[in-house]
Amino acid sequence: MSKSLVEENRELKQQIKALKEQVNKLTAIIKLQQNQMFGKKTEIIESVVDGQQSLFSDDELDQLQDSNVSITEVIEKKEKQVVRHRKAKVSGQRTAFLDGLPQVDETIHLTNTNCPKCHEQMKKIGKHLYSREVRLKPAELYCANLYQESYKCNDCDEDGKDIIISSQMPQSLLPHSYISSSILAKVAEYKFSLA
Repeated sequence: MSKSLVEENRELKQQIKALKEQVNKLTAIIKLQQNQMFGKKTEIIESVVDGQQSLFSDDELDQLQDSNVSITEVIEKKEKQVVRHRKAKVSGQRTAFLDGLPQVDETIHLTNTNCPKCHEQMKKIGKHLYSREVRLKPAELYCANLYQESYKCNDCDEDGKDIIISSQMPQSLLPHSYISSSILAKVAEYKFSLA
């Protein structure tokens, strides 16, 4: 029994020794690769190939390769005054773009058409174009014209003024922009999936 333990102990020591040697070899390889990747590099100008002319004379090449000589050259830079002329915005591009797309009219209806004061049924007096936005159906781009309905109560008026109530319009994603959530979602999807 003690003989097997001694043999097992010897085998384990040999394995430990072999593993230590392997760790030392791998550590040396890692240090060498780190030195190659991140170590200091010297810039040595190689000799010119036979038959090809050099940009520098032999004296200049010797000076550049000599590490004791430091060459500094002072160059005066004249600052140029750059005047940028901003182009005036061309008006009508947005309208022309939106008019060129297929048009879809959508009306946002008032949910409750009863007067908030007297609770009588109000009469529709009209609708107006509230905003325009570009929307995207898969493989189709179209312009949705959002109309806001307005209602007037025939029964009540305060101090000779009509009571007019308009439907609540959805808030646009980006103020003063015709980009809708469908376009922005597709742009984000393409940005991340297609890089």
